[in-house]
Amino acid sequence: LYIFVVTRDAGPSIRTVAIKRADLVKLVMQYREALSSATEQSVLDRSARGVLWKDDGKPDFKSDIAPIKDATISLYNALIAPVQAEVDTADTLLIVPAGELYYLPIHALGRATPDGSLSFLIEQKRFAYLASADLLNAIASVRIVANNHGTTHPLLALGNPDGSLPAASEEVSTLGRLFINANIITHGMINSLEPKESYLLLAGDPGRLSVKDIVEDNFKLSFNGTRIVTLSACETNIGGFDPSAVYSSLSRAFTKAGAPTVVASLWSVNDTSTKETMTNFYKEIVAGQSKAEAMRRAQLAVMHDQRFAHPYYWAPFIVLGDWK
Repeated sequence: LYIFVVTRDAGPSIRTVAIKRADLVKLVMQYREALSSATEQSVLDRSARGVLWKDDGKPDFKSDIAPIKDATISLYNALIAPVQAEVDTADTLLIVPAGELYYLPIHALGRATPDGSLSFLIEQKRFAYLASADLLNAIASVRIVANNHGTTHPLLALGNPDGSLPAASEEVSTLGRLFINANIITHGMINSLEPKESYLLLAGDPGRLSVKDIVEDNFKLSFNGTRIVTLSACETNIGGFDPSAVYSSLSRAFTKAGAPTVVASLWSVNDTSTKETMTNFYKEIVAGQSKAEAMRRAQLAVMHDQRFAHPYYWAPFIVLGDWK
């Protein structure tokens, strides 16, 4: 594995990690498969008691917690530890993944603490993700102006098109009170075999907005002046087998269409924790925080709610593109 390190004052430098690609992919898959245990009653009970990550010798730790904890630490050792010195001196980490790493929440990697818990990167650093390093040249800061009545930028929020996401209705209603000119998040349907057919479910006609529609501009959408496109549906950063292709995912499609920042999800999200994440995220945006810092604060707020201490709840969303 090669890690290319670029800092504001120096670089690029290269770190070499002695891990085979197959082993790295196995760790990523172990992490993602272990996420499915998050809704088990044993995990929820452990979270409520504040002992989620501690090995207490009980069978539920071995079956439901150890796999994701071990993968978290192993992936940290492979991806972060080799560049620990640069990470320690940075405030914001801009991640340009490759291959299967597109599907990994690197901000949710961490180290074991003396008491047996985990210390996550997001607790110390801001994060943003880029599809390719050359996007650094295209990113321009777009400042937001706020007043006592909320941001002067309008909000278009699409929520709960088929009635199956009650917390999404609450989410867009809450966001509507933060913004002027707010209009009334939605389902994301992923097609890995034909990623251009992945789509967002909408109410009314045409009923869906596909990757193909966005990339090929079938509906003549304009993202001029847009600051953020937030896709708080399921798996909106997941798509085909080539994550760098414009047809690979909904997030890549919106980036290709000109959105400077896309907030997207890495797995099927929980309705309630998503509402809490997005409400906190936009409150921080309105308060003047950068997009990366707003997401960091939002995820920490959700993490510190004992119901949502597992990364399945607080870690799915990433900031893609302009993090300022």
